[in-house]
Formats: sequence, structure tokens, C-alpha cells
Amino acid sequence: MTSPLSDDRPLTVRLDGDQAVVSTDDGDSCLLPADAIRAAVDRVLGQQAPLGGESTTPASALSAGARAVLAEAAATVPVIRPPSPLSPRHPLRRHGTIPLAPAVGVGSFADVLAARRSSRGLKPPDSGLVLATLAGCIHTRSAGLGDDGWVLRRRAVPSAGGRHGIDPVLVATALTGLLDGAWHLDGDLLQASQLDVDRDTLEQYRTAAAAAAVLPGPPPALVLLVADFTATLLRYPTGASLVWRDAGALAATIHLACTAAGLESVVLGLGGLVPVQLRAALGWDTTRHLGLVGAVGISGG
Repeated sequence: MTSPLSDDRPLTVRLDGDQAVVSTDDGDSCLLPADAIRAAVDRVLGQQAPLGGESTTPASALSAGARAVLAEAAATVPVIRPPSPLSPRHPLRRHGTIPLAPAVGVGSFADVLAARRSSRGLKPPDSGLVLATLAGCIHTRSAGLGDDGWVLRRRAVPSAGGRHGIDPVLVATALTGLLDGAWHLDGDLLQASQLDVDRDTLEQYRTAAAAAAVLPGPPPALVLLVADFTATLLRYPTGASLVWRDAGALAATIHLACTAAGLESVVLGLGGLVPVQLRAALGWDTTRHLGLVGAVGISGG
């Protein structure tokens, strides 16, 4: 008997205990041992370079992954769920805070678009200007309850369902006027909180950013876009692609805001799971699905 999965159609794999359900986009499926599927997935993921860099993953596997994401995006619809017991995403382990004040814009948007360039540099910018620029991008201007009891935020950047599940974490390196290390930027409280992140974790991000920007060292201000996928998926169960769209909108807005402020910036394709050390420093609920969905390197103009 010919297997319905014997051709070259893209597959979706779902693990359920000791079994795996392997399905095509048009509904054909079969059961396989979960251990065998896990081993195959581990082999594919093992060929991926961490935090960006050269990958040896076959093009066919990359194509199948892209098709799976598109199939999921096509099925994305909102659902109404009761409010989650998750606490707000304010860092629970702060080593000090500083207030944020959004920058006041000058000039026309047409001028900003005309001046926009991806610029890679190592000149340290003024920390006050960087923080004010970022604050203007993430400031929660107003908030209210949605039909499912969740808080809907309104900011300068659009977000699916008003969830705004992406928080910037600023990694400062020789940034004028700010201690080196990681800082969580809170758009609700308008404050930056210093995080106790170990040196090795910070160096991994700095090294990855330097490689992505093709620089001899990391950008003085590296903005990591840390996404709480749970916030979006509770509204859109198959909406992982919406998180990436939100990330693109936020990264582009930060990039344009930097141009308007006279800062140099470049959007960097960093991504991956948030390491345990950073998750612990934030102190958020362990049930949240956190991921790095991009970054922006900022330097002085």
C-alpha cells in the first residue's frame, strides 16, 4: 500500500506522548514513533548555526519550513479566551531603574524616509538620546480591556490584537552615560530596569551582533527584541507568524526613529530561544514561551 506521505509534499509534525502525527497541508496523516521524529528534528536543528551565522541545513528543509509557516499563517483566526493568570511583563528582579521620556520629534516624515540608511558603527551614542528614542517607540499611550478581558495597548507601533508582546532589552556596551549590561525597557511604566544577566550570555549576544553587522565589535547599543509568544497565541492559536510581523514593524519603527534622532542604526537578524539566564533575570512566569525575534544595533551619528 502506498503511503499518503510518500511524495514531496511539505509535512507538519505534532508530538503527542510516545506518538507523532505527521500530516500534509491537505489533511493526509499517519502515526509514527515520537522518538524517531525527535531524532530527525534534532538532526535538522543540529545543523542550524546558533544566533545567526552559516547554516548547513539543506535547502529542501528550509523550503518545507517556510511552507509550514505559511500554512499556519493561513489558518490564523482570533479566538476569545478568559483572561490569563499571567502577571504583567515587568521585571521582577531589578537592580535599579531610570525613568524614560519619549523624544520629541522634529522635521517631516518625508525627510526621515529620504535620510534613512542602514548604518553600522561603533561610535558610542548618548544614552539619554537612545533611551528617549526607544521610549517613543514603545510608550503605551492608552490601554483598555478587549472582548476577552485582556488589556489592549495602543502604541506608535501596530501589534496583532493590541497584544504588544515584544519587549526591548538594551545591551549597553561602552554607552555614554549608562552602565554596561542589560536593561529591560518597559513601555507601560516608562522605565528602564537593569537586569542581572551573566557576562557569558551578554558576550554571546555581543559576538552574534558583531558578526551580523560585520563589525569588529558589538554595536554600543544593541536592542534585543524579546517576544512573549504566549501573549499572541492565546488570542491567535496559530498566530506565530503574527509575532514575527510585529517584530518587523517594531524594528522598522526603531530604525526610522533613530534616523529622525540623528542616530545610526541597523536591523539585525538575530533570533532563537531566550537562554535560561536571561529568562531568570527577567523573572517572568516560566509558562511563557519567550523568543528572540530580531535586534537593532545603534551607534552615534
